Amino acid sequence: MKIKQISLLLVVYLAEFILVIPQISASFASIRPGGFSLLGVLRLAGIPLLSFLLFEKLKSRRVAKMGNRYWIEMVVPIFVFLLLLIAQTVLVPRAALSGHLSGSADYVFINLLYLCIIFNLNVTSANKIIQFIPVIFAITFLVNAVQYPLLIASSGVSVGDVISSYGQAGKVKTFGLFAAANEDANAMMALFPFVLFQIEKMSGLKRKVLRAILILYVPLMLLFNGTRTALIITFPLITLLYYTNLSLKRFAKFIPLLIPFLGLALIAVSGFVSSAFAGESASEGTLGWRMDNLWIPAVSYTSETSPLVGFGSLGWDYIARILELGFGSGRDLDIKPAHNLYVWFYVGWGAIGIAILLTFLFSIFRSSFKLSHVRHRNFSMLAKTCFCSVLAYSLWGVISNAFMGSGFSLLYGIALIMASMRILVANPSRRE
Repeated sequence: MKIKQISLLLVVYLAEFILVIPQISASFASIRPGGFSLLGVLRLAGIPLLSFLLFEKLKSRRVAKMGNRYWIEMVVPIFVFLLLLIAQTVLVPRAALSGHLSGSADYVFINLLYLCIIFNLNVTSANKIIQFIPVIFAITFLVNAVQYPLLIASSGVSVGDVISSYGQAGKVKTFGLFAAANEDANAMMALFPFVLFQIEKMSGLKRKVLRAILILYVPLMLLFNGTRTALIITFPLITLLYYTNLSLKRFAKFIPLLIPFLGLALIAVSGFVSSAFAGESASEGTLGWRMDNLWIPAVSYTSETSPLVGFGSLGWDYIARILELGFGSGRDLDIKPAHNLYVWFYVGWGAIGIAILLTFLFSIFRSSFKLSHVRHRNFSMLAKTCFCSVLAYSLWGVISNAFMGSGFSLLYGIALIMASMRILVANPSRRE
C-alpha cells in the first residue's frame, strides 16, 4: 500500500505539535543535557527534505484550483516571512547574527512544513485534516485538564491551601503540560473551543451532561491555576461567543443577564483577589511592571536601532542582555520573557514581521467568521471553533508567551483547518 506524501506530512505536523509541548519537549531535552536537543536536530535535518518537497510540488504545478484570495491569505504571508528570515542574515546587527542563525531552524522548519501541507491539499487530504487535527487539539486539552486533580492531590496540601497560597512565594505550582501556570491556562483556552466542538457534535442527554461538566470544571481548573485573565476574560468571552454563534445581536442579549451575575461575582471574589495577589504589586507579575521594565524599553530600543527587520530569531535574548531586561547583570542576568507575542515579534522581526503576523491572524479571523455562516452544520461549527480558538490565541499573545513552540504549532494547525475548509466549501459535492 502506497503511503501518500500528505499523510506523512500530516503525521509530522501532529508529531511537531505534540513534541513541542513544554512538558514533553523537556523530556526529550533531558536525553542529551548540555547538547543539541533531539527535536532541534530533527528539525534541522528536515529542512532540506521539506525544501525539496516544496520545490518539486511548485515545479509540478499540481495544486488545488483555488482563487487568488486563497493563496494571498493562506500562503503569501508565510513566504514573505521565510524571505525575511533569509534577508535578516545580512540586515541584522552583526552581534545578533549568530543568535539569529541558531534560532532560525525552528521557524524555517514549521513554515516549510505548513507550506508543504498547503500545496499538497486536495479534497481527500482536506477531509483528513478537519477530521484529525481538531481531535488532537481536544485530546491535548483533556489530557492537561485531568492533571489538575492529580497535581493538587500529589502536592500534599488541601484545596483551600492551594487557593490561599496564590501570589505568595513558594506557592503550589498548579499547571500541567505547558511551561508555567500562565502559559498553561492561556494555551488551554486556545484549545478549549475544540472540546466544545466535539461535545456539540453529540446529541441528547450525553451532550447536555458533558457540556455542563466541562463549563463547570474549566473555571474551577482556572481558579486552581491562578491565571486571572483566562478566568475573568477569556473563558467567559469564548464561551459566550461560541454559544451565540458569533452573532453580536445574540451576544448583546446576554449582557443584561450577565451584569448582576458579574457584580455578585466581583463582590464575592474581590477580597480574595486583592489579598491573594498583593505580593505581585512590585514584581514581574503585574501588567504595569512588564510595560515599564520590558515592553517599553524593548520597543523603544528596536524602533531606534532596527525598526524594519528587528534583531532576528533570538532578538529578545539579544536586546535583553543589552538593556538588562531582568534581574542581575552580565552572565548572571536572569532574562525575563517578553510575556507579549506582539512585542516579541516586533523585536525579532521588526515592523515587517509584525505586519506579517497581523495579516495572517486577520486572514484566519476573516475566513473563520465567513465560514461560520455556511449552511452545513458541522462546517459552521468548526469554523466558529477556529474563530474562538484564534481569538483566545490572540488574547494569549497580549499577556503571555504565545510565541512558544506549541503556540506557533497551534496557530498553524488552525490555519490548516481553515485552508482545508475553504477547499471543501469550493467542492461541496466531495466533502465527507
